[in-house]
Amino acid sequence: MAFRRNILLFALTLLWQGQTTKHPKVAEVEAHLSQKTIDFVKNRFPGVPVLVNLTVTPLRRSQSELNSVLGQNELPYYSMTGVQIKDEWDDPNKGVHDLLPRIQRVAIRITMPQYVSDEELFELRESLFSNLNIIPGRDTIEFNRKNWQKRSIISWELVALILSSLLILSIGGMIVARIIGGKIESGLSKSSGKQEAPPPPVPQPQLNNQQAPAANKSGSGQMSSGMQFNDTMKIAEKLEETLRRIEKDDAFPTLDDMIDFEDLAQKDPKFLGTIIQEMSKDLQEKIFQRGTSPKWLETFFEQAPLDIEHYNFALKLTYRKRSPEHILWDELLIALWRLGDGLKEIVKGMEQRDALGILAWMPTTVSVPTARESFPGGWGILLKHDFKPPPMKPEQIQPILDRCLELKPYFDLGMLDQYQHERGLLKFLRVCTLDEERDIYKASKPDASIHVLRPPFYPIFDAEDEDLEKLANAVSAQNWGVALFNINRSLRSGITKHLSKAKNYILIETLKTCDHDGIAIEEVWQMRERVAVTFKQLIIDNKVIETGSDGKPQEGDVDGPKVA
Repeated sequence: MAFRRNILLFALTLLWQGQTTKHPKVAEVEAHLSQKTIDFVKNRFPGVPVLVNLTVTPLRRSQSELNSVLGQNELPYYSMTGVQIKDEWDDPNKGVHDLLPRIQRVAIRITMPQYVSDEELFELRESLFSNLNIIPGRDTIEFNRKNWQKRSIISWELVALILSSLLILSIGGMIVARIIGGKIESGLSKSSGKQEAPPPPVPQPQLNNQQAPAANKSGSGQMSSGMQFNDTMKIAEKLEETLRRIEKDDAFPTLDDMIDFEDLAQKDPKFLGTIIQEMSKDLQEKIFQRGTSPKWLETFFEQAPLDIEHYNFALKLTYRKRSPEHILWDELLIALWRLGDGLKEIVKGMEQRDALGILAWMPTTVSVPTARESFPGGWGILLKHDFKPPPMKPEQIQPILDRCLELKPYFDLGMLDQYQHERGLLKFLRVCTLDEERDIYKASKPDASIHVLRPPFYPIFDAEDEDLEKLANAVSAQNWGVALFNINRSLRSGITKHLSKAKNYILIETLKTCDHDGIAIEEVWQMRERVAVTFKQLIIDNKVIETGSDGKPQEGDVDGPKVA
């Protein structure tokens, strides 16, 4: 009885193993596709850990199907050992590539770190379908993201090589130093003559009452501390002297000078603020009036520590050649440059010869785009290096200059007092709600500096659909997700309806991340300010240029607004 029970258990065990063991050919195809998947992902994301779980469901032929295909009762394959072969998966002569068309379904699950973005996963999914020759809809690719930390890959062989090289260099340096020291010592011992007396000690400068405690406290660092103090004072003296020389130049500033100043105001206002603080009041006003952006206001309130680079910048200005005969001409070039996109309005109202003659004196980044749009058939002459007509006569310059200053007057130093008063308000606007921003801007005067320094965000939700479509595609979906955080859905819909499905998906995921992980309100408003600047430059400023300063359409603008 026990023998029969053991035989029965043994038969059941064999039956269970036969049902659960994976077909060798299926395992071979799965290993092939898994390796291709891993290789592709690692080539796309080097150094990023990845796990791949791939399952293949084979497409097997039934007995009735085989008989209908063969037209007889024999099976398609026959083993010499007497074991019948049911279909292609049982044929030992079939390779992996022969079995790929006989797949019913492929399921791939890829595990990757959390820091891989949704856009990259979307791109990877589409590429895998193409690379593995699997079929979307039939086959599936799923992604699972884990909170894995980034780990730097250290090549210990490289570290050992570097340490060995440093050790060899150190030993070689010690040997060379000992050889040279021995030669110097032997040379001194052989030299004859009386030994010279040591030089007298250098008298130390007398310290005043304010410097003495600091010197005693510094101990051995007294000399270096004094040197640093004297160097800073020397730099300040040299900078002040250089700025006085610049101020005596009646032709200062030229367009090249103002471009250098504007570049500093945009990139490093604190650096420029240090130089401006060393200028006289007259020179400060002269420079500030000809600025182009509100960034200039910040230079009067923020300064960087004085160093040699400030002196080098001022010294470079003294090397520039300026002509006292062309002061009015330089003033016109600066006034035209300050207009920005409004320069096209002035140029289109001039004769082509005169306009190209002016643009030839301006930077190519300004002249070429303006001429291409204003004179499509004649702008190519600006590409000639020798094309530079003489300056206009004063009677020709003055009307154009007056028109430029009418469109964009010089900055007034009174703006500084207004800006100082509104700095606190600007800080509050970075932590307020959208309704509070709307109320503040509507209650402020139209000429308040906050309208210039910080374009408002709320007008975006009142814009027309045509303008919102342009703006929606000009800002990335991730930036929209941050800017629209904590904005109700009805307002967001004006933006989201102009986005593609992929961008809407990224926007929603960004909103979820901000809500789950948290984000500072200052960061949200910083992104909103960037979007507001884009809206102003892309929509509002272009409408002002196309309609003119009086708000009426210009002659020839029959095609409607044009947005660059």
